[in-house]
Order: sequence, then C-alpha cells, then structure tokens
Amino acid sequence: MYAGFITSKYTANWLGAHQKFNRNAYRQILRFVTVAKFPPLDRIQHFEGYNGPDGIKVKTPHRHEEPSHFYDPDEGVGPLIDHLENHYRSLVNALKAESNTRAAFEAAWLAHTVVDGLTPAHHYPYEEELHLMYSAGKQEFRKRRNKVIIQGDSRRQALRNNWQMWGSKGLLSTHIHFEAGVAAAVLTGSFREPLSPLKLRQARRMGAIDFFRDQASAIHQLRMYDRFYESSWTIGLARMVRKQLAPTIIQTLAVIWILAAEEAGIGKS
Repeated sequence: MYAGFITSKYTANWLGAHQKFNRNAYRQILRFVTVAKFPPLDRIQHFEGYNGPDGIKVKTPHRHEEPSHFYDPDEGVGPLIDHLENHYRSLVNALKAESNTRAAFEAAWLAHTVVDGLTPAHHYPYEEELHLMYSAGKQEFRKRRNKVIIQGDSRRQALRNNWQMWGSKGLLSTHIHFEAGVAAAVLTGSFREPLSPLKLRQARRMGAIDFFRDQASAIHQLRMYDRFYESSWTIGLARMVRKQLAPTIIQTLAVIWILAAEEAGIGKS
C-alpha cells in the first residue's frame, strides 16, 4: 500500500494510504486507551513512509529488507504472521516500559503490517510467483537492478519474463495498479464510523492474531482482487473499497492497538 514518501526528506502524510488508516484508527481508540501513555499520532506517523517498512527497500536494497507482507488467508499462514506477532509483543513491552519512541515505532510498524495483511493484493502468492520468474532467468530478485529488468537465457525469454511482470495484467503491474486504486478511493473518504463494540468483544475473546486472521478471511471472501483482475477498476469495486474494505482495515487496526494497550495496563476501564 502507498505509504506517502516521495523522497528521503519528504513524506506526504496527508497523501499516504497507511497514514490515512492510522489517523482514523487512532481516532477510534481514544475512548478505550489512556492516551497520555500511548504514543501520539504524529510520532506514529513519523515511522511511516520513508521511515517505515517500505523505506527499507529504498535505503538498503538487498540488505535488511523486511519480510514480505504477503499472507494466505485460506490457510491463515505466512511470514506476515510472525512479523505481526513480533511487533504486537514489542509494542506491549514498550508500553509497559514507558519507552515512548520505541512504542511509537512498534505501533507504526504493527499498523503497516496489519494494513498490508488485510489488503487483497497481499493475499495473492506474489512472492512465490516472483521467485519462479526470477529463477527462470537465474537471478537474485532482491538485487536492485533485478527488480526492474528480469533476465532470461535468451532475448525472447527475457521479453516474455518482463511482459509477465510489467505488461497488461502482469504480476507487479496488477499489484501496483490495485493498490493505487485503493489509495485513490480512500483519499477523500471521511470514515467517521465509531468502533464496533461487537468487534472489540470478539477480539478480546480471540486475541489479536486470531482476530486479524478472521478479518483477513472476511475480506478475502469478497474476491476483490479477482474482480479487479477480471474487470479492472469499476464503480462497484471502488464503492466496496470505501464501504467495506477501508472500514474493516481501520477497525481492525484500532482493535489491535487497543488490545496491546489493555495488555500493557493502559486501557481505560
């Protein structure tokens, strides 16, 4: 999902989809969290964009990259789950220790993971397909130059590989086009709905990780990415983003932040 950073010195927080979800989720936690002990929104936003997970790929390509934020909602597994658990547990510990900067960092990176994991483009086995394409060209796909141009044993194979990546309905072009459409659809939305008490009760019973799995499964059942692949963006699909996808992402993020705060002892009774 687009995180708003344009250069290493400038992140457009008002433009980034991740920042938009963070702002609306933060508004929903105010009734449930002792805000004086939870990191302020501006500090959380500081660790998005260029200072967030997406920035790692630009700062140090091929080194120290974050695990991929792709998730299989049918099986409920993927490297994203380990990432989610680590940031959730680290946020709880930072809140208990009253480590404000660390808590802001963990809240932001946890939020980024939650949002990516709920986005339908991240439910496609993108990285598996990517490995297959690059191995056909005998390349290491995390090298910067190889992320743009895929080689092949012949010119024809190289052209075919790059068309599968960048051409019409290509692997990466489809992913980018979908996420850009989601970002555009949510840019002007207000999303002022209050947090669902039912969802919060459900999450308290299930725990943060299983609640995330449940919400990701519900989103996956909408088949939004399949519909996009078949028909590209339509009015109906954009409406689904604003009415179903975005509110679910915002409420899930808010609930997971609240659960971390409550576990750290700073929830409001």
